[in-house]
Amino acid sequence: MLKIRSATPADIARAEYICIQTADEKLKSNARRARITALLFSTYYIRHESRNCFVLTDEEKVVGYILCCTDLRGFLKSYRGDIFKEVCKLSPLWGVVCLFIPVKYALLQKRYPAHLHIDILEPYQSSGYGSRLMQALLTRLKEQGVRGVCLSCGAKNTRAIHFYEKFGFESLFTAFGGKMMGLKTALDER
Repeated sequence: MLKIRSATPADIARAEYICIQTADEKLKSNARRARITALLFSTYYIRHESRNCFVLTDEEKVVGYILCCTDLRGFLKSYRGDIFKEVCKLSPLWGVVCLFIPVKYALLQKRYPAHLHIDILEPYQSSGYGSRLMQALLTRLKEQGVRGVCLSCGAKNTRAIHFYEKFGFESLFTAFGGKMMGLKTALDER
């Protein structure tokens, strides 16, 4: 039976595996790129903010996750610190890319202070587990009083866009092939 539970540091390797398996082919075309993809899109979250991360398990094997950052300062520090150093060892060019990834989240920080990533291995997709993961995270964010959450997805990924819209996410802007979407989770106190 599949279960959702809070993530722990012991889940990092499995989350990295899922990140790589569900990534665009260009992002996993070789072992080095696959490792960079995992570092950039999954490692930080469980390493530094596991309290805001949930995993989907099948007999204790992690088969999906929703990862969330609510601490942009910590995210920036890590991306300019340990993540940056690890990526630079693999590729100086991707190290530079690493420095720019947080910019889109920093631009939206005031209205959408949190951001998320969600991935589920293909055999477990389209069975309602993504909705259950999203609901677990949104409940946690509301409990913490986080006013909004954003995410980035491929601008042509209509399946993902429809999924997010089902939860009330709205399109914020599209740039460089990616669509930024946001959802208010608490009253905006302008």
